[in-house]
Amino acid sequence: VAAGLADGMYHQGLLLKDLKYDVFGYVAVVILIVYAPLLSFLPALSRCRFKGLLDLGKLVWDHDRAFEKKWLEEGADHRQDLVGSPDISSLADAGTIYEHVNEMRLFPFDLKAFAVLIIAAMAPFAVLLPVKEFILSFGELLI
Repeated sequence: VAAGLADGMYHQGLLLKDLKYDVFGYVAVVILIVYAPLLSFLPALSRCRFKGLLDLGKLVWDHDRAFEKKWLEEGADHRQDLVGSPDISSLADAGTIYEHVNEMRLFPFDLKAFAVLIIAAMAPFAVLLPVKEFILSFGELLI
């Protein structure tokens, strides 16, 4: 693609500004080629997250009820043992695990990896022009 655009730029006098839709189209196709296969994981991740939220939600609920019954109900005479009790630690751990499952993304997407992909897709076009001209043309491209 970069060679075809270079041919148009050097032999037909086209500017990078004139070819911006070709460049953006190429980048869009690269993004689709890389990320489209990841969509196949969407149903499995969705089921996993839903099941995890249900199972962990029940576990956290049961744990909360047992904690409340043991430490907070009337007649709990061992409240002085509350500090340093492993019950509090496991309560916090269960809540943390639930939050991790709740924050699970359904599409495996990372903004840094996406930026690297765009830079890698644009890299072939950088060698077509001298550096100064490329920077000026790239600035015009964004305008």
